[in-house]
Amino acid sequence: MSSNINGSHTRDDALMDSLLAWRMLKPNGTIIWDDYIWQFGKLPAEERPKDAIDPGCVKTLRLM
Repeated sequence: MSSNINGSHTRDDALMDSLLAWRMLKPNGTIIWDDYIWQFGKLPAEERPKDAIDPGCVKTLRLM
């Protein structure tokens, strides 16, 4: 199973979308985030999804 996350670009919304997607993900599944570097360097961190996505990916990679 794969999930495509393409919703709000705010950090908090991206975090909630990511947490919900992780719960539904099956073994060997894939999550694809759209607009990962949305307005990077132009908007504050709380208005960009990158900082919500990175911690979950790093934690998951360490568990693999």
